[in-house]
Amino acid sequence: MSLHVLFEVLLNTCIAIAPYVPFITELIYQNLRKCVDPTSKAYHEDSIHFLLWPKQDSRLINKKVEISVDNM
Repeated sequence: MSLHVLFEVLLNTCIAIAPYVPFITELIYQNLRKCVDPTSKAYHEDSIHFLLWPKQDSRLINKKVEISVDNM
């Protein structure tokens, strides 16, 4: 489970910062792709720049925590 979470965090971070550091994120993405089953539809794009931004899950948003962080 922890490896799956690490994979998702690395991938989503790379997608978010790809416009700013394109070459390093492309290298990381190409290495991450090696860990995915080639027959799966996930992460089948040839470049990180072709991936879509991750979608938010509204169920996971906790307004109480967001207000607390804003107050800090």
